[in-house]
Amino acid sequence: MKVNQMLTSLGLQFKNPSPTAKKDGQPSYLPTEKGKQYGQVILQEATGNNKTVQQLRWFPSVIDVLS
Repeated sequence: MKVNQMLTSLGLQFKNPSPTAKKDGQPSYLPTEKGKQYGQVILQEATGNNKTVQQLRWFPSVIDVLS
């Protein structure tokens, strides 16, 4: 939760505005234009079922921005 708050306050991500994001397999947060150089949304198989979900993954380079 703290990391998401930090990434949001630094302008790297924003809360997904879709009220059905989780149900639709979308990530809870999306990268901003500034954040796209440090992460990307990937497709991943959900644990326990055959559903594909989207997940925001950060590159190791984001650590330089956080410190």
